[in-house]
Amino acid sequence: MTFGEVTFSESEGTCRTTFMEEARKLSPFVDAVVVSDYSFGLPTMNPIVPSLWLKGENIEPVMGFYIEHRNPKAIFSDVLAGVESNLTNVIISSYQNPKDYGTCLELVDSINKTLKKQSKARGTEPSNEVNIGLSSGYMVERPEDSIALAKRAGTNFICPPETYDISGIIEPITRRARSVGVHTILKTSLFTSAKTVSFARKFIPEMFLPDDFVETMRASSNPLEDGLSFVKDFIEVAKSVKACGVYLIIPQKLEVYKRLHEITGKRILEAD
Repeated sequence: MTFGEVTFSESEGTCRTTFMEEARKLSPFVDAVVVSDYSFGLPTMNPIVPSLWLKGENIEPVMGFYIEHRNPKAIFSDVLAGVESNLTNVIISSYQNPKDYGTCLELVDSINKTLKKQSKARGTEPSNEVNIGLSSGYMVERPEDSIALAKRAGTNFICPPETYDISGIIEPITRRARSVGVHTILKTSLFTSAKTVSFARKFIPEMFLPDDFVETMRASSNPLEDGLSFVKDFIEVAKSVKACGVYLIIPQKLEVYKRLHEITGKRILEAD
């Protein structure tokens, strides 16, 4: 399974037409498109409405919520409203403060209990189609404990923060998740410039970007090519540790979309 991401931000002047154009370019190469309420340091639009736009064109949406930038009660209400509108995929994330993981767990637990109560009141079977995922910096700090807690709260899948520490973080997380029946989606970025790589190395050290990749990008005459190679190698790692999928972050540029078939094996997008 592959997730892609398209953001909708009124503060950035993104209109529905532009958002849907980007989503249509991306959707042939992924299984679902994440619509997040936070991107590049700025809050974005509530993901319910853009997710419904995607659903209307048979593009599978994932509602993404960041706990640091929304009141948990508001997220709770939004998730339930989304489920009522047949939006069944959710990721709740906490990055800035690992202690917020506890709030995320309480939120997932409350959502699951409420959905069960609603099913009972309606005289229907509890829905097994709502997929709630968690993503948190706490997973990097405490891989084993974080997965056990996620399972207890009723989480369906986890999506750890982007990291390339295979033996120290990725392998323990995926192994533990698999042992308790929780799916793992691993996040990776398609880097297309040395500047972006240098920024990540300096300001997001927990990514553990490999030294050889950093040096390759700094010396590269074709950074897109080297970035694609890096992503393809990481996907092979994801397969080797038996992750269930990849959450791919890409620049929203036509030249990138034209190369996505090299990652997914699907040659669908026609050149403009």
